Amino acid sequence: MLDFDKHQKELKKHGRDFTAKAQLLDELIIERDNMILFASDKVILSLSAYIRNPTREGYYELAISMRKDLYGLKTRLTFSEIVGV
Repeated sequence: MLDFDKHQKELKKHGRDFTAKAQLLDELIIERDNMILFASDKVILSLSAYIRNPTREGYYELAISMRKDLYGLKTRLTFSEIVGV
């Protein structure tokens, strides 16, 4: 979502032939709905927030939440630390 135009060709290479950003948004909503079965509340809420407002900070918050969920990490990594702000 962040750099759709820049990465559209790469998405296609991986079997995601989106011709418009709206298609990618629809896919993210479908994935969020599927996550309800297995993801933590934090991951679902982070993805919902990212769908409403796709920012780099929201993306990193989502990724950190997913890492904690998938790997049981006790990370305290923050957006500021990742981007060096």
